[in-house]
Amino acid sequence: NALEYAGMGTGYIELDRSPFLPFLTSLVFRMGFVSEIAIYMVEGLIFIFGVIGLYLLLKLRFNPLESLAGSTIYISFPVILVWLGIGYLDIAAVAFSIWAVYLTVLAVKKNPKYFYLAFPLAMMAFLTRFTAGFLLFPIILYILMCGNYLRNLKEMILGLVLSILIIIPYLGFMYQRAGDPFITLTSLLSIQSESLSGHSAFSADPLYYLKTLDLFISIPGSLHHWIFYLFVMILILGVIIYFYNLVKDHQLDWKSSLNRLKILLMVFFVIAFLFTFSKISSMASIGLVVLSCYLAYDLWKGRVNLDLDLLMFSWFLTQFIVHAQYGLKVDRYFITMAPALVYFLILGIHEISGQIRFKYRRFNLT
Repeated sequence: NALEYAGMGTGYIELDRSPFLPFLTSLVFRMGFVSEIAIYMVEGLIFIFGVIGLYLLLKLRFNPLESLAGSTIYISFPVILVWLGIGYLDIAAVAFSIWAVYLTVLAVKKNPKYFYLAFPLAMMAFLTRFTAGFLLFPIILYILMCGNYLRNLKEMILGLVLSILIIIPYLGFMYQRAGDPFITLTSLLSIQSESLSGHSAFSADPLYYLKTLDLFISIPGSLHHWIFYLFVMILILGVIIYFYNLVKDHQLDWKSSLNRLKILLMVFFVIAFLFTFSKISSMASIGLVVLSCYLAYDLWKGRVNLDLDLLMFSWFLTQFIVHAQYGLKVDRYFITMAPALVYFLILGIHEISGQIRFKYRRFNLT
C-alpha cells in the first residue's frame, strides 16, 4: 500500500487496510529511500513517540519514578517486543491513541486549545487501525465527567473540523478506487464472527485475552509464572486498597434518594454488562460500561484522580470488549489494551507503597 500511495505501485492495493501508516511510509519512499528499512524506521519513531506520550500520561497521575517504571514495563512486554518494527499497525495506532488521550486530559484540565491536537490525533489513531476509533467512547466519557464541555464547545468543534480534514483525502481516495468512500468502514462493522470460523486464529472464547494474559506480559522462562503471579498480586492488592480508601474517605449519603437511585442504576448496568457480555453487540456492552463509569464518578467525584482512573478503565474495557467479541484472536490485538493495563499495574504499586508509607512512615522505607 505504501508503494501505491507513493505512486510506485503495480496497481495492487489492499483497500481494507488502514491507510495512515502506509501513507507515512510512502513519504519516505517519495524521498527516494525505497526499502523495508523505511517501514521499520517509521514504526520505530512512532513507537518512541508513543512511549514518551505514555510517560507523560502516567506522570499526570504518578510520580516521575513510577511513570518511568510504567513506560519501561510497557516497552518490555513480550507482545510489544515481538511485533515492533514488523510493519503491523497495532503499535503505531496505540501510540497515537496515547497522545490523543493525554492531550484530551490537558484540554479539559488546563487549556481547551489542546483539543486542536487531541481530536486530530484520535483520527490518526483511527486511520492507523480502524478499531482504535472505539477510543472515542472513553474520550467522550472523560469530557462528560469533567463537566465543562459547553464552555469548551468552540475548541472541541474546531478540533473536530481539523480531524475531519485529515480523513477527507482518504475518503476521496476510496471513492476514486471503490466508488464508495465508506466501504471499508461498513465492511468492518458488518463482519460477523461466524464468517471467520474457518480461520486458523478463530476463537469463540470471549475471555481469551484474560486466559492467555501471562503470554503477553511475561517472557517465557523459569521465572515466567512467578512474574505473572507477582503482576496479578499487585493488581489485586492495589484494587482492594483503592476501593477501601475510596469508601473510607468518601462515604456516601445513603439518606439521599438521588444517591440511592444512582447506585441502583450503576449496579443494574454492571450486572447487565456481566450477564450480556459477548451475547449482545460490542457497542451495547461499551455503552453499559460508559454509563456505569459515569455514575461511579458522579457518586464519588470528590476522589482525586477518579476521572483519570475511570478514563483508563474504560479504555481497557472498550478495547477488551471489541477484541473479545471479534472472532479472530491474535496476540498483537492485546497491544491496544497494554497502556491501560500498565496504568493499573502502576496504580497498584502506588496504592501498596502508599500503605507502606502510612504504616511505617517513621522508618521512611519508601
